Amino acid sequence: MTTVKSLVLDLAVDREAASSLSHRLPEASVRLRLEDLRELGAYRAFRKLREHRFDRLVVIVNDLRAQRRWLSILALALTVRAKIRELLSPAGQVRRVTWLSVVTREIPFVLHRTVTSLMIRRRVRRQVLRLAPASSPRPVRPRRVALLRADLSPSLRAGGSLAHMQGVCGGFERLGIPVTLVTPGEVRGFDEARVRQVPLDDRYRLLPELPYLAYNLDLLPRAVQILRSVEADLVYHRHALGCYSAAAAARACGLPLVVEYNGPEVWIAKHWGHGLRHAELFEEIERRALSAADLVVAVSEPLRQHLEEAGVADERILVNPNGVDPERFDPGRFESRRETIRDGLQVTPEEILVGFVGTFGPWHGAEVLAQAACRVPEARSRRLRYLFIGEGESRARTETILKEGGRAARARFTGLVPQEETPGLLSALDICVSPHVPNPDGSPFFGSPTKLFEYMASGRAILASKLGQIADVLSHDQNAWLVPPGDVDSLAEGLVRLAGDPGLRERLAAEGRKDAVERHSWTAHVERILERLANPAGGRP
Repeated sequence: MTTVKSLVLDLAVDREAASSLSHRLPEASVRLRLEDLRELGAYRAFRKLREHRFDRLVVIVNDLRAQRRWLSILALALTVRAKIRELLSPAGQVRRVTWLSVVTREIPFVLHRTVTSLMIRRRVRRQVLRLAPASSPRPVRPRRVALLRADLSPSLRAGGSLAHMQGVCGGFERLGIPVTLVTPGEVRGFDEARVRQVPLDDRYRLLPELPYLAYNLDLLPRAVQILRSVEADLVYHRHALGCYSAAAAARACGLPLVVEYNGPEVWIAKHWGHGLRHAELFEEIERRALSAADLVVAVSEPLRQHLEEAGVADERILVNPNGVDPERFDPGRFESRRETIRDGLQVTPEEILVGFVGTFGPWHGAEVLAQAACRVPEARSRRLRYLFIGEGESRARTETILKEGGRAARARFTGLVPQEETPGLLSALDICVSPHVPNPDGSPFFGSPTKLFEYMASGRAILASKLGQIADVLSHDQNAWLVPPGDVDSLAEGLVRLAGDPGLRERLAAEGRKDAVERHSWTAHVERILERLANPAGGRP
């Protein structure tokens, strides 16, 4: 058996963070990624890892002791014949792995966390069962709002959820109602004086579902304290998986509660995530947290149906689509800089720049746009350039499609960009694409894409799927060009049509901008919430 200098196993999901470790890694004779091991299958992967001896093994993980299947990762490391075995995180943390350390330190650690998880579940269940439904609606005219975010992301620097929070808070404050943000981590763009951080205890991150439950035990007493100290008279909560503490804190302080409902989190975890081992408990939490709300703001009509099925009374539901800050995305702000931004992207004045913004989720359709780009006839494709803004799980597949179709040289991927840079990048585009696809299980598309409204406010022509709320907000050949969702050929034809007709682009863009300003500002969004709170018996708007 030959001895090889080193082996690097890259098990990190965050590619950008993992790439920052390149200077810490040995020159590996063998390097395998998580995708490579999955492709080989369990038996062949085992044979691959055992076929050589190595002087050093480095396993890149997302977090030390805070990752799913921690013991499985340790077992994988021990499978390799190596003199030195090390785990390395993107934060630069290093842990040496030996049989002795696993037996004496890691296994007891996991057992202790397992017992802790059982105790926490029991405490959570007792608290949840004490959460009473909301009483009869009464008029509310808030003067100070506390917005509770509990989605457990350590920091929030870009994406639709950040845009929504900034928009809602900005809407309240433009109407003279100050907002205090309670959050587990940093949220970009917020005045620090109005932010109260309640971080998650890192000890709870090891077991997949434990953080969502345990965070309630930390957040509830702190939230009560914060609500009283800032003299809030309304609690506004972004619905989050496993979170009931916002509702419990509102009840403890005798305050009305508004829940912003962007999606059925338990359903999403079960169908699009890793599933839920304790699904029954999470479903009970979701039911009781929603029933405790004085008002639930659903961002789309299909979400109203989810809520009604969950037992929320119709008079407590307000369907209120997402919005945009028209001033922030005003194309006039960037007119003098547009060509400079395009030069920085290496796009000539004669070229048509097509853009996509998103987290590359399974419903965003980035791969469909890539396939459509590959089907645009070569003679027309020479004028088209593509800009993909964002990061996510399907980015790699999108890049592969463009490479195999011979369009990689005409596409650029920015990765995540700071929220404040998005308006300038959108101003550089000629065509904004929203190629959303239906839910794979056939359930109704329930999204309200914030980027849709940002596209409109940016004054650029929109090419979008005729799907769900997108088709309600946009009208074909009036303020956008709509195509059947998932139809690659129709999307390619739409690209050709818009690229070849500047007059059509200008007309659609102008109408889209007009609709964004008149109908879809965040201020108007908040005004609809305040109107319903002041007139709870007013019914649907």
